[in-house]
Amino acid sequence: MKNIMWVLMLAGVLSTGIVLAQDHPQPGGAPPSAMREQFQQLELQNRVLDTQAHEEKLRFEREMNNLQITQRRMAIERENQSGAKQGAPTMERWHRHGCFGFLLLLCGIVHILMTVWVYQDIKRRNTGSGIWIVVTLITGLCGVAVYALVRLGEIQNAKAA
Repeated sequence: MKNIMWVLMLAGVLSTGIVLAQDHPQPGGAPPSAMREQFQQLELQNRVLDTQAHEEKLRFEREMNNLQITQRRMAIERENQSGAKQGAPTMERWHRHGCFGFLLLLCGIVHILMTVWVYQDIKRRNTGSGIWIVVTLITGLCGVAVYALVRLGEIQNAKAA
């Protein structure tokens, strides 16, 4: 756009200079009033070209501003979208994480209660080892099930003997 503007301005200046050089008064040439009219027409054409160049420049600047605004909007939207994906606190996320957190807390409490039950049973029966407490903490329900099977086996062996 800038190149077009410069070309138009240069064409206006050159055309004015060429026309003036061609219409230079010569002895026995055109009367001064005709030259004045031609000069005024050339000035008018020059002003029209300047006005068109200025309008093109303004249109170009307006389009550039619109483009920059659009780019900024897109960048902000990308930031908002990436922020929401990376953990922005929305109600849905809070609800989903809240339920998951509650479930995790409940599992932790059940693990601890099962471990306490195994510990109390080992202490009450005065048999077994502390390894069952660690197994229960690590494996949870599976460890308690294995402990219960071993305990039932010990009880059955004790009754049989």
